[in-house]
Amino acid sequence: MTPPSPGADLPLRDIHLPPDIGWWPLAPGWWLLALLVIVLIGLLIWWLRRPSPRKPVQAARAELKRLDADFQVHHDPQRLAQALSTLLRRAAISLFPRAEVAGLTGDAWLAWLDEAAGLAPAEGFSAGPGRYLRDAQYRAASDDVDGLALLALASTWLTRVARNHKPIAAEAAPTTAANRRSGFSRDRHMGESGHA
Repeated sequence: MTPPSPGADLPLRDIHLPPDIGWWPLAPGWWLLALLVIVLIGLLIWWLRRPSPRKPVQAARAELKRLDADFQVHHDPQRLAQALSTLLRRAAISLFPRAEVAGLTGDAWLAWLDEAAGLAPAEGFSAGPGRYLRDAQYRAASDDVDGLALLALASTWLTRVARNHKPIAAEAAPTTAANRRSGFSRDRHMGESGHA
């Protein structure tokens, strides 16, 4: 038999452990992490919604695809030429200062399109397949228009302008938040008289 340990007969209580550490209130490091996450989310939202010079080009490309699909169904070159003329004017006014683009008509408009994209007049709008855009709205239906060549020329114009384009100043082209999201603005693509 073992001898009793000294103090075994003393009235001592067992060791009491402290209560478990609760999760609330949070330590200062967690507050800093939460603040950092909120700031990062805010920056991500701002970055995704910021105005981008590529948005009008992306919107124009989507519209061009829609026009191509429509042309494949209807095979109406006059309708295509009218829609392409409107699309190119909207894209140009969205990408370049309004004062530079909005007043151009006829041969001056076609020459400006060639110059903006760096196209040679013989292959572009002035003397190439794009010359039909000059008065497409006023012509009777005609089969002398190559709709596929017009679509290819419009696609080339958008590609070259997007590559060479420098964004315009914010005060030169004010837009609303909805217009920035869509890429086009009604007031930015309509002329003084209200015609595209």
